[in-house]
Amino acid sequence: NQHHLITDASSFFLMAESVLGHYANLQQGTPQPPALRPPFSRYVASLEKQQQSNRADASRAFWQQKLAEKPEPLHFYGRSTRNHSHTANRWTHNLGTTQTSQLIAIAEAVDLGKATPEFRQFCLTATLYFALLHQLTGNQRLGFVTTIHNRGTQVNRQTVGVLMELCPVLVEIAPDDTFTTLMQKVTAEMRQLMLHYRYGASQAASDLALEAMFTFVQRPSLTFDGLPVTHKIIHHNTTSDSLALHIHHLADDNSYDLYLDLPEEIFNAAQMMHVQQSLQALIADLLANPDAQIAASAIPWPEVADDLVGNGRIPTQPTYQPPRTPTEGVLQQIWQDVLARAPIGIHHDFFDLGGESWQAMSFLSRLETETGHRLPLSTLITSRTIAALAEKLAESAQAEDLLQLQAGAPNVTPIFFMPGAAGNTLAVARLAQQMSPRQPIYTFQMPLLDLANLPPADVPSLAEYYLQAIQAAQPHGPYQLGGYSAGGIFAYEVAQRLQAKGESVQFVAIIDMPAPNPAWAVWRRACRAMARLLRFSAAQEEQLYLFGRDWWNRATFFRVMGARRQGRRLLYRLRNFWRKPLAQKRDSLQQKLQP
Repeated sequence: NQHHLITDASSFFLMAESVLGHYANLQQGTPQPPALRPPFSRYVASLEKQQQSNRADASRAFWQQKLAEKPEPLHFYGRSTRNHSHTANRWTHNLGTTQTSQLIAIAEAVDLGKATPEFRQFCLTATLYFALLHQLTGNQRLGFVTTIHNRGTQVNRQTVGVLMELCPVLVEIAPDDTFTTLMQKVTAEMRQLMLHYRYGASQAASDLALEAMFTFVQRPSLTFDGLPVTHKIIHHNTTSDSLALHIHHLADDNSYDLYLDLPEEIFNAAQMMHVQQSLQALIADLLANPDAQIAASAIPWPEVADDLVGNGRIPTQPTYQPPRTPTEGVLQQIWQDVLARAPIGIHHDFFDLGGESWQAMSFLSRLETETGHRLPLSTLITSRTIAALAEKLAESAQAEDLLQLQAGAPNVTPIFFMPGAAGNTLAVARLAQQMSPRQPIYTFQMPLLDLANLPPADVPSLAEYYLQAIQAAQPHGPYQLGGYSAGGIFAYEVAQRLQAKGESVQFVAIIDMPAPNPAWAVWRRACRAMARLLRFSAAQEEQLYLFGRDWWNRATFFRVMGARRQGRRLLYRLRNFWRKPLAQKRDSLQQKLQP
């Protein structure tokens, strides 16, 4: 039981040999303490000495170059990876003696130059893992973290402790790569790493923040009283990686044990099964023909089979489809102007194309100007394509009070997020993308954006609107609330009202809300005095107060960070204007110059 010991895998077998040997001596009636092993402090001292050598400087330069080659993030099945809970399912599979022997024979047959059998097996199995990552993500530049044991000397081979380094392994896969050519790339990479892993590999692995893990471990035989000792690995059902593969070579029967760790937040049950089948297909194709192209082994994912690219695995933006109706044509033109890219098909996703909240607001403003349709900002959450928006315009549907951003798990308490003053539900939707998929998340269609239903524009009225919508979805607590920007004020007010009704409020999140400033109270009193002096109405007094407050905020923003941001916006507008046809340029200038 290694629960309270920090060691590497080799140390476990060293300790087991010592303990089992001691028991054997006791049985034979010759009790004697286990032989002392070299102290771990000796290994630490040797590491410190190595860090002062000339090779250490060369290795640090090597790792600096590696840091400049960081791969792109992994997107399994076209989605970004989020492993917040770290809960994982482990799939265990034994290849058996026959398949393992065949793989070892292939590792020995491939032209890798002079290499030990263990090194060859590592490169072969790492090739399978790289091929799997390539098929699941479509990425060509890939990397994973592995462990390299620092046990090159006889003394180190007998030392108990953590005698290993975490090491990043990076390769680039070409579309026509075969198992053999990829294995040769992995081998070339590993030969370089073996020269430098003692000097900065673990720090480089941390800096690269790679999301995948791979290990290859030799598990020797253990016996007690002439009988084999069975190894049992108890998995804790957690992982910090987006995908991990551990392969153990069992000396007992010369077979490979495969341990595939699949986080629940990244893979659903069907996808987990698909990953397992994909790995098995890669192994079968490698055994059949080491010179086969890796792309030929891909098993298409059913949900995205029509939208596959490259090696046939990763979903991307759908194939371009032109507008089918005049409405779709108008929407396409506005999207292309706002997003500054073309052509955009009717099934392309606004946010996958890089759309931001401010671009969404610009689009809706253009839409109202050119078509007369006024849509709430929340529309783009549920209708993210030109085709879906055209259907929404045809239906003329009224926005719902409560918008579900994420269904989550049925036994998890939902959280209700109130949007900011502009009803910016897109900012809340972006936040929801970073939360656990098990968490149900709701936001609101701000009523002031619906001209047919305008409640009084004050905190009590809007808080009551939010309260009724929340209790319609969840009649009783405990409640979880959140508010973005000005929505933080309403979240706090709603929490107070719920508690006044005897309900339990478990959590209130206030996000990016301006801190109370005593200066505004002074400005309020000054406005009140000027209003009396100039005989302003209440509305004029409020307008004066807001005018001064807003211009002060603008000046503060520009002083702190606005110059750079305004410069970027000006550059974007100039570039967007330059890309317009000549007729549109003339029309735009005429609109700007109209008195």
